[in-house]
Formats: sequence, structure tokens, C-alpha cells
Amino acid sequence: MNIDELINRVKTNDECACKELFEYYRKMIYSIINEYDLDFGDYSVNQDDLYQEALIGIYDACKAYKFDKNAKFSTFAYVVVKRKTNKFYYEQIKRYANEAYSIDKIESIDHKEAFKSVYVEDNPIAYYKKEEFKKYIDTFNELDRQIIKLRIENYSYDQIAHILNINKKKVDNRLYKLKKKFLGKTK
Repeated sequence: MNIDELINRVKTNDECACKELFEYYRKMIYSIINEYDLDFGDYSVNQDDLYQEALIGIYDACKAYKFDKNAKFSTFAYVVVKRKTNKFYYEQIKRYANEAYSIDKIESIDHKEAFKSVYVEDNPIAYYKKEEFKKYIDTFNELDRQIIKLRIENYSYDQIAHILNINKKKVDNRLYKLKKKFLGKTK
């Protein structure tokens, strides 16, 4: 079947034509979603969800495609699908980043026994054995060492951000990642 005919059938809400079109562009869709790094730290973007967004992109491209323009449908569809999957992918990463917890609020039931807490003026900082913590902190980059040092000295996230001239969210995310590293050391 001719692609133009298939697109016209999709425009008239022909469900069978949609399925045919999706199958026809399946390889293109997979070539697009395989470009993404689906694992982001300890979080991963679901490939099936990304595929579904790509299918919606194909459908949207069909509905918006104008035959009188001098562009092939495949080129137009590629751009629409790429934009749709990019938007979804970065929304997922943003959601993950926004759900990061403060180092002071993370608790792990499995690791409660292995962790000790030191209270600096009622400010809990988790660490795994004082000697190990001192050795382990040397493996951090300079920014992480400065952040953890200031936090142990009871500076607030706002104060740390101001002192280091960085964003408060970056302070929170770095402390969250450091806490995750500590949890990993106890396994």
C-alpha cells in the first residue's frame, strides 16, 4: 500500500491503518529510542513508555502532515517523533531529579544497624563508621568534600549554596548522591 493512502486512512481514524503505519515505522522508532541512555544513575526510563510516546508521535505526525508541502512524510514523522520522545525523556529525568531527597531525610530500614548518626546541634549526618568515613571522603571530588564539610559544620543548604556560589538544588542533589554512596558501602 502507498504511504500517502495509509496516511489519509489514519487521518480518517482508521484503526487498521494506524497499526499498519506503526508497523511500517517500527524500525525508525526503535532507532530513535535506542539513542537514549535509559539508565540514569539509580533510575531508569522505561523503554516501553518511550515507545508509546513515539507511537503517539507517529499518530500526531499523520494528523498534522500536509501533502502540499515539499517534505517527505518520513522526514516530518522523524522530527515529530524525536521531539515527542525528547520531551518525554527529559520530563522523566526532571521528575527523577525533583524527587531527590535530602541527605538528612533518607532512611534505610535494611541499613539502620550499619549506620551511626552524629548530631551536630541537632543536625543528623549519616555515616558508616567514623574511620571508614574519613577514608571514604578522600575519594570525593573537591566540591563534594566542601559540601559535606560545611553540612557537618551545621550550615544550611542555603548557606552552603551561598558560600560555594552554587544552586541550592545542586547542594541537595550532591548530598543525596553522597548518602546513596554511603548506603552502597554497607551492602
